[in-house]
Amino acid sequence: MSQQDFTLPMHYVRQIADLLRTLGMDVPAWLAKSGLSEPDLLDAQRAASFDVAYRLIVDALSCSGERALGLLVGERLVVNTHGILGYAAMNSGTLRQALDLFERYIGVRTTLVAVSHEVQGAEVRVQFQEPIPLGDIQRTVLEAIVLTVKNVLDYITMGSRHVQWVAFPFAQPDYAELAADMFGCEVRYGQTWAGFTIPAGVLDQPLTMADAANASPCEWLCVLDG
Repeated sequence: MSQQDFTLPMHYVRQIADLLRTLGMDVPAWLAKSGLSEPDLLDAQRAASFDVAYRLIVDALSCSGERALGLLVGERLVVNTHGILGYAAMNSGTLRQALDLFERYIGVRTTLVAVSHEVQGAEVRVQFQEPIPLGDIQRTVLEAIVLTVKNVLDYITMGSRHVQWVAFPFAQPDYAELAADMFGCEVRYGQTWAGFTIPAGVLDQPLTMADAANASPCEWLCVLDG
């Protein structure tokens, strides 16, 4: 697969744009550097190519001077911002089912990362892989997506905060304290993988928010959307 097979939906670009506005940035000028305009952000059928997404994020980091941009974006991406995938996760019967959904259908929302999970003794590793190297945007993208999925799991478990610790494959940044606060757990840097761990014992505990009548239709819509 080439870089052109990896995209970022305009919905997420719009979330970045909204954050940049709060930071006082000239959003139209930021978009124009990548050949976009504000009306493009409202096109639900459009996605930024890898090259465009890369430039948008690099320019956002450079112009804003906000190194924790990924965390700030991830914090904004609540469960209802993920379309049918978020709704399907809300109706999962267990955490295992929710993780299976993310593993199979995260590509419906973005193809910049892939998700997998595996049981290792008493814990489950939820890992986020780069299908292609993200280069200078790795830290920003991984922080945003790992925090987003972690917050979705917190939401569907009604704040149980099952995540034990978070791992990132890059050096500890100068905003590590903010990261620990946002994740609500230990964040370990310089690891060989990106993601987080949860206790294996909670994987199949029933989720009280689940609606079994909606689960299958939601997953079918994820299939169609993909």
